[in-house]
Amino acid sequence: KLFQEVIKKSGIKYDTRTRIQAYDDLRKKDPETVLYLAPTNFKTKIDQTIMPLSGISKKQTVGGNENGYYTVFQTDRYGFKNSDSEWDKKTIEFLLIGDSFTHGLSVNEQDTIGGNLRKLIPENNGVLSLGQASNGTLIEYATLREYLPLVNAKRVICLYYEANDLINLSNELKNEILLNYLNDENFTQNLYLKQNIIDNMLNEYILNELEPYYRDMEDNHTLGILQRFVIMKQINWLYFIKLYKVRKLTIEKLLRSPNEEFMKILKLSKEFTENNGASFYFVYIPEYNRYKNKLGIADDSQNYKEVIQIVKDLEIPFIDLNEELFQKHKDPLSLYPFRSEGHLNELGYKTISEIIFKKFFED
Repeated sequence: KLFQEVIKKSGIKYDTRTRIQAYDDLRKKDPETVLYLAPTNFKTKIDQTIMPLSGISKKQTVGGNENGYYTVFQTDRYGFKNSDSEWDKKTIEFLLIGDSFTHGLSVNEQDTIGGNLRKLIPENNGVLSLGQASNGTLIEYATLREYLPLVNAKRVICLYYEANDLINLSNELKNEILLNYLNDENFTQNLYLKQNIIDNMLNEYILNELEPYYRDMEDNHTLGILQRFVIMKQINWLYFIKLYKVRKLTIEKLLRSPNEEFMKILKLSKEFTENNGASFYFVYIPEYNRYKNKLGIADDSQNYKEVIQIVKDLEIPFIDLNEELFQKHKDPLSLYPFRSEGHLNELGYKTISEIIFKKFFED
């Protein structure tokens, strides 16, 4: 009821189709439409010869629905969420690496951080967003190694999300191919030459695993999408409340474990960026639950202070969005879809983009 009331008050016409229904409808007009698949789905595969770092190239792609509509975007020549022509720009003002917040999982391309920055930068220069859902710091470093040398970038912006980036890193450190990037500074998969192989890998996964998964979900549920969403929200909220104290003892302990590797990867990312003629910057994105006042999460949650200190020790210029945006904002929850936990809405991404732009063009 609460979520349905919020939607009703918003005046937004909420798309109540399931993801597979939206996918099927789009395929009627464009049969080559694909479901979005994050490359991290392959990081636990055994005996793999390639670890993809991007999506399927040059395809209309269907994402999720957090803001009342399904995101639909065209991928570029390497499977990222950009206009393909960005790769041909002589100068790239911003090259972005990060997870789903960098990818802009909940909005269409023009409303992502990359899309907003394109509206602000000098004409004829480009912005490339290489973010993908569930990326951690090691995959982001690998992405830099593979794709930064292909362009003339002025700045690399590493966007860090506090809720799960270190957990994602701890999983990435178990992948043999990704470890090669950490242990061998000359290692490369030459992925820009293997996009056809990557496309085939991801297509096969979508057809054999992802698409059947969504169809099975639909076959086994009779509830409408809004009803299922509300139920899941209630379950997640109760789960969070019950496990918050346990989380402080277990998850945060886990988060501390990869800090040595985290620092090494940031150092290598900075050095690699500078060796390619660009400057390296760090943007800290806090999690939604900080701003749900009833929880009263302290500033040291999710190793906030430790991460910021590592960035300072490495002398990496940074933007702390906890201080520079969310704490100052009169209504930080207005930056999230229907004021609910998840990614950001159009206003949230636009506001972050303006802060990043001002840092370099108005200071």
